[in-house]
Amino acid sequence: MKGIDKILFPTDFTEDAQQAFTYALEICKKTGAELHLFHAIEEPYDFAVRIEEQIQHRKDNAYAKLQTMMEGARESERYSNLAIYSEIKRGKPYPSILNKGHDIGADLIIVGTTGESSLKRILYGNVTSSIILESDIPVFTVPANSKKPYLDRFIFATDFRDQDVQALKKTVQFATPFEAEVHVVHISEEKGIESEIKFRGFCDLVNEEIDYPDLHFKNIRAERFSKGISEFMNDFPASLITITRYKKAFLKTILWASSTQELSYHTTVPMLVQIPEAQN
Repeated sequence: MKGIDKILFPTDFTEDAQQAFTYALEICKKTGAELHLFHAIEEPYDFAVRIEEQIQHRKDNAYAKLQTMMEGARESERYSNLAIYSEIKRGKPYPSILNKGHDIGADLIIVGTTGESSLKRILYGNVTSSIILESDIPVFTVPANSKKPYLDRFIFATDFRDQDVQALKKTVQFATPFEAEVHVVHISEEKGIESEIKFRGFCDLVNEEIDYPDLHFKNIRAERFSKGISEFMNDFPASLITITRYKKAFLKTILWASSTQELSYHTTVPMLVQIPEAQN
């Protein structure tokens, strides 16, 4: 399995992005990956005469901020040996970020999310939402209210699809340098004999394919996928939720979630969106 060698971190220099930057540094520290900082400068929407001057001013400002981020990491004892690069490009953020990811051969994109009010902008082209739903590179999202980057317990949600074993292998590989628990969770509307047989069969297949000492399995009955995950997290608070992107309906639910107890974790817990092999 291919490891994580290059991580793309697009930033707009907000406080939300700064929180995600702490995760990016820590993940690079654990995996040994290169960190590529990236900022896209979008064309002004007005018809100002001095557009080029405006863009140059934005470039200069962005360059200074990127340098500050890099210098701060290099001056810290923990991250001083990381390989960190930066680039600024002119263009719309969403396609520019995806193009940059392809150009460097990124294995992971790490982005910050603001929370419910910002995430609801999905219909208006919210960059993070578009990346989550359309990128063919795995995406790691960090809510602004998340805790310090201590990744010790992962939840991997499965529907027993063919791609899930490969996605779980990647999740375990990501969990290994953190020595994290990985909880494989299936949510079913009815916990009958058929569901249990499928669940046990999937567990047996996973144990044959994946050798990981801290792998756990749980079959949960719940009327909704989101409710089942929420109930599980009440007993086993997670530091990362892993979703394979064929669950787009669930991802959109998160992106539009209100501050209900059932989905309150989405404002504090990072999420790793895996891309099924068939979508790559």
